[in-house]
Amino acid sequence: MAHTRKRAILPEFRKKLKAWPIVNLLGPRQCGKSTFLRELAFRDKTMTYETFDLLATRRRAENSPELFLKTVEVFPLVIDEVQKVPHIFDELKAIVDIKRIPGRYVLTGSMQFSRKIGIRESLTGRSATVRLDTMSILETRDASPISLADCQRYLARGGMPGVCFMREDSVRTNYWEQWLETICERDLRDFGQGRLSGDLARGILEACATLETPMIADIAKKLQVDSRRIQSHVQALRDLFVLREIAPHEAGVGKALLLPFDCGLAKTLGADSRRRWQVWFATEYLNQRAFRGLPLAPLKFYLTQRGSFIDFVTGTDFHLFCDSPFPSRRAKMTLDAAARKLSHASFKAYCPTEHDSVRLGLRQAAVPWAQTASIQE
Repeated sequence: MAHTRKRAILPEFRKKLKAWPIVNLLGPRQCGKSTFLRELAFRDKTMTYETFDLLATRRRAENSPELFLKTVEVFPLVIDEVQKVPHIFDELKAIVDIKRIPGRYVLTGSMQFSRKIGIRESLTGRSATVRLDTMSILETRDASPISLADCQRYLARGGMPGVCFMREDSVRTNYWEQWLETICERDLRDFGQGRLSGDLARGILEACATLETPMIADIAKKLQVDSRRIQSHVQALRDLFVLREIAPHEAGVGKALLLPFDCGLAKTLGADSRRRWQVWFATEYLNQRAFRGLPLAPLKFYLTQRGSFIDFVTGTDFHLFCDSPFPSRRAKMTLDAAARKLSHASFKAYCPTEHDSVRLGLRQAAVPWAQTASIQE
């Protein structure tokens, strides 16, 4: 089952647990946080598990955070969806300041705590954060190497536990539609305290899946909504881990691009194969850094004044999507022009093929889509 498959973040989570009194496990709704804790992280260890999704539990904590925490007898204490009771953070701060015991509390949430000022101040210097994302392609498989069919399957289904192994496309679509309704009509409105529109959020997500360059200005133009209103909704969707921001490379032009966080979601929103591959690439890159405990360094794209576009830049490596077994003439021209301008960079064109990498020219190569799962910095 997808829910009980090994997750590559487990060693990093355990490392944090040995060093910090509070460990925050954050990630998108239904990405497997609760299952990760109960079935993997603490499978052979006792713990106390509470979730603020339950109204009765939430009310107990709201009425008396101090009593709620003092009655715990078995540690670690795992509190799921902890952001729903903000007052609990001040009490946790007081307890940790009195006695700093590693691995005592695990807090999970489907939103970025650091955006809430009071929460940020309570946790500063007292907690470490681990990001649990949608599964990488290797986490969805039992064996390697990765075939072209595996790549195509991942591009269609994504890596969301509980849905990526469903065979029927209609069932997966229904899952994502319900997930979107929860995010846009409940989580987003709660997060924005009623100031944010679920309909506008859905429109923004669809624009991020389908626009050639999903930047704030392009989205505002498509939806005919003021860019400042788009910005506030985008920030909330990023804080809920639904959107990723991709920065422009310093040698190019443009503002940040916005991508959905999972290929299956992107497909439901109408994304083509290139956009879904971009989502996959970003997932692999950010996951691999998290697995090794590295900071989430900016992932970049390259766009010129003349409109030449290369999907991603990692360090000095440029990564271009291709939808044919060998780069087209236009793709080769894009690579050649970039190579002339950027003399110290290397370039890869990712193609839907089972063949090995092929050298295209100086510092250029055509590689199979499967290499997306082994991005080198």
